[in-house]
This record gives sequence, structure tokens and C-alpha cells, in this order.
Amino acid sequence: VFGISTWTYKLPGILFALLGAVYTYLFTKQQYNKTTALWATLMLLCSLHFIASNNDVRAEPFLTGMIIAAVYHFSNSLKSFFTKKNPAKARIRGRIAPDVAARLTRLWIHHAPPAASAG
Repeated sequence: VFGISTWTYKLPGILFALLGAVYTYLFTKQQYNKTTALWATLMLLCSLHFIASNNDVRAEPFLTGMIIAAVYHFSNSLKSFFTKKNPAKARIRGRIAPDVAARLTRLWIHHAPPAASAG
């Protein structure tokens, strides 16, 4: 569509980087407030690694865009799961979910690979 040029080669990475910035703003605004979301997005867009990754066409813009989008939508699904209309179910979920999260965290820590020794 755009022919063979460096712009065509870099365009998908730039679009995914912008997608990552939008989702960073949305996720941070959902979790904190608008001011914090603006600062987080500004820090992401101004970071040297982010700019270099977009200039060199690496995998980071694609990963950033998709991972933060997944985190945002996963957060929304958890939020809707815990705030259903039925208060009895919400109370049960409120008791079970922290326990499940704690067990999964302990399981992950127990089975985490050992840290590499320095030396």
C-alpha cells in the first residue's frame, strides 16, 4: 500500500507503540486517577528505550502494546467478576479470591527457579 520504504517498515511498530500508550493511560486512569495516567503515559513515551525500540523496529513496541492491553482487559474482567449484581455471590467471591491469589502466589514462589549466583 505504501510501497517499499523505511516508513512502511516502521509503521506497525509505531501503531503498536501508540496502542501501548493508550492502554497505559486507560489502565493507570482506572487504577489511580487522570493526573497519574498522564504522567505514566508521558514517562512511557519519553523513555529512551521506548524511542530506540521504535526507531530500530524491535519486538518491544509489539509486546508493550499487547501486554498492557491484555492487563487492562484482564483487570476489567476481574472487576466485573467481583462486582456482580448478586451481593451474596460478591461476598463469596470476596472471600475466595484473596485466598486463591495467596495460594497461587505461594505456589509460584515455591516453584520459581533459583536466582543465579553472582560469581
